[in-house]
Amino acid sequence: MNDRSDVLVVGGGLGGLAAATLLARDGRRVKLLERASRPGGRALSLPVGGTSSAAMNLGPRALYRGGPAERLLAELGVSWTGFSPTTSKVWLADGADVFAAPASVVALLVSRRFSWSERRGLLVFFARLDATRRATLAERTTQEWLDDLAISGRARRFLESMIRLGTYANAPDQLPAAAALTQLQALLGLRAKGVAYLDGGWQALVDQLEARATAAGVTKVTGATCTRVEDGGVVTLASGERLVAERVIVALPAQAALQLSGVDPSLAGPPVRAACLDLVLSRAPGKRLVFGLDEPHYLSVHSPRLSVAPFRVHAMRYLAPGESGHAQRGALETWLDRAAPGWRDDVLSARYLPEIDAASAMPSSTPPVPQLAGVSFVGDWVSPRHQLLDAVADSAQRAAGGLRASVAA
Repeated sequence: MNDRSDVLVVGGGLGGLAAATLLARDGRRVKLLERASRPGGRALSLPVGGTSSAAMNLGPRALYRGGPAERLLAELGVSWTGFSPTTSKVWLADGADVFAAPASVVALLVSRRFSWSERRGLLVFFARLDATRRATLAERTTQEWLDDLAISGRARRFLESMIRLGTYANAPDQLPAAAALTQLQALLGLRAKGVAYLDGGWQALVDQLEARATAAGVTKVTGATCTRVEDGGVVTLASGERLVAERVIVALPAQAALQLSGVDPSLAGPPVRAACLDLVLSRAPGKRLVFGLDEPHYLSVHSPRLSVAPFRVHAMRYLAPGESGHAQRGALETWLDRAAPGWRDDVLSARYLPEIDAASAMPSSTPPVPQLAGVSFVGDWVSPRHQLLDAVADSAQRAAGGLRASVAA
């Protein structure tokens, strides 16, 4: 691998593939280094039960419509098909009470599932949601923000559930309030365009991005483990070989990226984790979307048509910091008995993922990005304003744009 490259990209997930393709299309000689046997990272969709027809995402994944990720995919010529879940058919589970969520202001006004003070608090909250600015919540946690709103009871649990849905984080005392606000606006604000579940899962994005990278001239090297990245665009491999390029882009999860850069990985904080039960069912659950209020649980059906079996279903528990997902399968299955009665009789195959990283680090307004000459970083932890795949796309765009700007200068 001694041939000279203009750019070395470390990591072949969605962010690495996107950044590599952007730069290769600019005429740069790009080499992508991936330690696994194939690109994709956490975006791979793997079979459940050993059949390719039942390939599913590693836990529930959704594309935010109108965000940086959708715009970048369009720029790269990556198309997708899928469907947006109907928000008018959302259910809430609070203890033994499983009921339809109010889908409009009128429905909330007349709902008997919330007290009058809870309804009033929610109405005021949503009326002010779009006008609330991130700057007003600086240095505040989500818990402090919700405490200030003086919304309690079931209404408070509902807001906490929506924040978990948007951020995957079950840590209101650690999650920045600005991050919670951004995701709530993207999910429930007046300008929100909803989310989409993709046909074929995120593997469809991986396959197309890999094809676009190849067509642009990116050289992909798999089985390449990087052990060090240094100032000046120097990358050291596990074999001891040192590669030098004009620019290095590190597209790895937060802890791995910091360690590779010689920075204490604990500065990134703990990852945002979830325990996921991925199911292939012979019969569709009666409810497509169920959010837990008293427990941090979630159920969604990712099959577009509820008349065509089999059905792909994700059930998930948002893990609190330090909580082990290995001990939570029983609680999640018991909750499913309430949210989707009879599901146990319909299981064709199942996969339990006790601890997946929904995000490699808790969102931060000041992410701990190392300052190395000639090195840029891409990932869900890099962008100060965006989260999840939108943060990956935003940081990939900025990394590629930064190299363009330096060349122009």
